[in-house]
Amino acid sequence: MLNTFIKSCLDRLAVLLHHAGQNAAEYALTVAMIALVAVAGMESLATGISHTFLTVSATLGQHLQ
Repeated sequence: MLNTFIKSCLDRLAVLLHHAGQNAAEYALTVAMIALVAVAGMESLATGISHTFLTVSATLGQHLQ
């Protein structure tokens, strides 16, 4: 799913680069970099949130028994 998303974004960027000038190419590369950083950041954020919920759940489980 992630590979499909990235391929779709790169295909759209290729169209922009083919039909537009240097400024559009710079904007497209900037958008691509932001998208890649956002995807990587979301994975890290999701892992942190999951870990926090597991810790809270384990702590509550110990205190409620």
